[in-house]
Amino acid sequence: MRALLRSLAAAWAAELAGMLPPGLRRLAASLGAPRGYAVRLPRSRVLRRTLLLPLAAERNLRHVLAFEMDRYTPFTADAVYFQYAVLARDRARRQLRVELAVAPRAEADRLCEAARREGLAPAALDLDGLRLELRARRRWPARALAAGCVALLVLAAAAPLWLKLQNVAALESQAAALRGELALAARAREQLKRLAAEERSLLERRRLRPAAIEVLDELTRVLPDSSWLSHIELAGSELRIRGESPDAAELVKAMEAAKLFRGAGLEGSVTRDPGAARERFAITVTTQARP
Repeated sequence: MRALLRSLAAAWAAELAGMLPPGLRRLAASLGAPRGYAVRLPRSRVLRRTLLLPLAAERNLRHVLAFEMDRYTPFTADAVYFQYAVLARDRARRQLRVELAVAPRAEADRLCEAARREGLAPAALDLDGLRLELRARRRWPARALAAGCVALLVLAAAAPLWLKLQNVAALESQAAALRGELALAARAREQLKRLAAEERSLLERRRLRPAAIEVLDELTRVLPDSSWLSHIELAGSELRIRGESPDAAELVKAMEAAKLFRGAGLEGSVTRDPGAARERFAITVTTQARP
């Protein structure tokens, strides 16, 4: 009896579906289509490979396989459907043995579309024994949204640290500029110290040695009118003069008695000019500051 009722209900539903327009008929067929079917691709259209991967790749194996798809197959990841199975884990060698099945996306989509036209709603692909759920692909936007939320949370948590790092970098830059200014100030202080030392040295020399104008004034006062000079040379504290005088020895005594001169003495011998009754002399004397 139940079988008879089920057959009558199916026939009645088929009659009602036949009365609908084609577009609504396809929609009703897709809504009422049995779920859980898998589209099985021919074995000749599925590429299978056994791979040896690092054991650490298992934590994100699907993304690793998608990223390296063009190395393992002649296709790129966006041109195929693929599924994998872990065959073995070699923890000693830290290797992972993986079975990879790949099928062209265009051909799989064509078979799925043909199944939908027949009133079926494929939920998975059978890639030579490896089942790939199609609904998982429709959950990808949600996963992407979740990943974006996690990324935003990470950025929000990292923003204070980034600001602190920026502040530290700015402070380090200011400190470097201050260190440069301090180095310039230190060099300026050293230069001022050198200049002050030179000034003190000049003042000390000035204190210990009379000025040239003072030496000339003293010579004018010491030399008598009967004597005259042909050469004057002042090098440091040493004064050398040459000239003629009626009595060179008396001139030496007069210079020795002067306050600015000490250690006066003749250089070489004194020559006498018989016709002029004068002596040609060369005298060296040390100058000193006034007491």
